[in-house]
Amino acid sequence: RMRSKYPLMGIRRKRRGLRRKHLHTAYSQHACFRSASHVGRWGALATAWATLARGGEVAAMTRADVSFHVQAATRSRPERRYAIVWLRPLKKKAGAAQPKVPQIVPERAAGDLAYTALRRAADVAGKAPRAPLFRDGQGRPMTTAALRAFSRRVAGRLGMPSRLFGAHSARVGGATDLAASGRASRLLLQAKGRWGSD
Repeated sequence: RMRSKYPLMGIRRKRRGLRRKHLHTAYSQHACFRSASHVGRWGALATAWATLARGGEVAAMTRADVSFHVQAATRSRPERRYAIVWLRPLKKKAGAAQPKVPQIVPERAAGDLAYTALRRAADVAGKAPRAPLFRDGQGRPMTTAALRAFSRRVAGRLGMPSRLFGAHSARVGGATDLAASGRASRLLLQAKGRWGSD
């Protein structure tokens, strides 16, 4: 009813993206982000970037939603390490919750931020399957609001206007980086980001 009266109600302000270069710069130049209290927050932000996840999708993850694997080396390629992350899409179809979908987070190179941050967060979370995968600085389970606040803090440290960033910023930046790589078709981007429209 209110939407018909106010047609612009419910339209969110567009968020700027946190791209790979932003994450690497913030992590390497600001020692505070490398502290033990930021392990869960970095894990959530980097995982959202790598999997194009919404803030709520990452916040809801448990230790059972991630597993780590090693693909053996062959003569033509070296050993590869990667993680499989299971996300439950937040968008509902026909009123029912969607099943979890797998996303792969590869270790691209030594010191790769996304894989390494996810690995560290999983180690801190422990082995209990129902334990929250990501925690904020006070040890509480990660929330969308906490991810939004952390995204803004990272942007502020980089000298960018923090109010333009939010819980979707890692998703926006990850999609932008993937599109800019030239290796992703429009259909791949839609599938990876779980977008039903253009």
